Amino acid sequence: MKFKIVLGLISVYGLLGSQNNTDISLHDLVQGYIHDILSALGLSWGALDSPYYTSVARVRELEGLNKQEVQYTAQRMAFIGQSLKKYSDTSFNKIPRIAVCISGGGVRALVGGLGFLKAMQETGLLDVTCYLCGLSGSTWAISGLLESQKSVDEYIEFLKIGLAIGLLNGIDGKSIIDELLKKIENEQSISLIDIWGVLIAEKVLLNPNKKKLTHVTLSNYVHMPADGSLAMPLYSCVAPIDAEDEQPYRWVEWTPFEISCPYLKSAIPVWALGRTFKEGKSIDRPAELSLSFGHGVWGSVMSGNIQDLLKIVINPLVSCEEHLLKFILQHLQDGTFLDQISQLRAFPAEIPNWNFQLEGKPASHNETITLVDAAFLCNLPLVPVLNPLRDVDVIIAVDLTIGDDFVLELPCMATYAARHGLPFPPIDKDSLRNSCSVHGLDDDHAPAIIYFPMVANPDYKNGWNPQTADFTGTLNVTYTPEQVDLVSGLMYTACRQHLSTIWQVIAKRAAAL
Repeated sequence: MKFKIVLGLISVYGLLGSQNNTDISLHDLVQGYIHDILSALGLSWGALDSPYYTSVARVRELEGLNKQEVQYTAQRMAFIGQSLKKYSDTSFNKIPRIAVCISGGGVRALVGGLGFLKAMQETGLLDVTCYLCGLSGSTWAISGLLESQKSVDEYIEFLKIGLAIGLLNGIDGKSIIDELLKKIENEQSISLIDIWGVLIAEKVLLNPNKKKLTHVTLSNYVHMPADGSLAMPLYSCVAPIDAEDEQPYRWVEWTPFEISCPYLKSAIPVWALGRTFKEGKSIDRPAELSLSFGHGVWGSVMSGNIQDLLKIVINPLVSCEEHLLKFILQHLQDGTFLDQISQLRAFPAEIPNWNFQLEGKPASHNETITLVDAAFLCNLPLVPVLNPLRDVDVIIAVDLTIGDDFVLELPCMATYAARHGLPFPPIDKDSLRNSCSVHGLDDDHAPAIIYFPMVANPDYKNGWNPQTADFTGTLNVTYTPEQVDLVSGLMYTACRQHLSTIWQVIAKRAAAL
């Protein structure tokens, strides 16, 4: 009975909120009734339990790194120094700063990324990594692994259960209702992304502390230990803020401490995500957004416009022989055909713009910010660790992109870096189809990049090719245990086979510090 009442309330609220000509007082009236009814039913999802409830959040100028990040990475680097003595025979005068960046690709990226991390954990490489960067499906892997408090191998075994059911099956309606009601009570906008995020979280979060999903937040899902024993996670999405032809999106990065946007030149505490800001400080105190909201936003492939969807989803599925369809798709993608509808966007997530009415800041006239999957801009999350303030020496880029154009992702990142004045090494494009390639080893002005694409390996399963497999498409969200082993095993093998290369690059860059 409670479920039916709540579902009806959500339907009415959503209907009123979607009507531009609806009297706002009626919408507010229904909001008040919903709050009263929820309280009477014992279903209140208020913000009072948050340790930050009495705190006013303030916008931070991006003049340096967040102080908490600086403090934690200092602890992490000390831990890495001890780990290098354990795992490497090389004597390091200075400790190199290493980042692992894993691409998007839905469940394929979730599983393939974990296979690579499993090999890194077994060989000590994970213990010498400072940053773990994710985008789209790989963010599910990193956040789920850290939240689980398990080894990578144990976490993969846990995932097999949920992935065999599928992200869209075995749905717990109560968790979805909980999340929607939390946002309604806190007067936050609702979209399909909220539901999608809950579906992901139900399958990827082990939830060892048995919290309700609405209580697992970005600020509390992982405890960054005082001894620096965990690599620091960095997650990415993009926002179509002040979009231009050559810059349709602005990069947005999330840490356990804050969310920031270089274009906006500002950041806010991660616990304040979802609050309304005016002139540089928060003016309300809603509950912190759930980690599941992040899962939905980071992997929101359904929120792209038509051009985005053609690039990420449709083009890899179209065979070269279908010339007419290819011609139509190309014109859509170039924006020369049906230009207006090519920019339509479905189901985007929106949050209040923390730069709203903040004098002298970009986009200060916008009340909200739309957030979508970063793969629409580039499917490799290198931007956060190209920041000179993070001083990264070696980037291990794990590219789980499939389709004929998978070799374009690293050059895409190089183009982005050049446009924004970020350090980037020269790329040997002829080597990008190899199972491992090294770029910029002798370039002292940019990080060295060790690139691992998801390609067939003649020494693994008779050369099984993930690029042509019938289940590795980004839209497939159900994997059998055997398929999990196949995809994760491929990237596990790639890391193990090129282990000596990785250590050699680390040693050489460290020697040049």
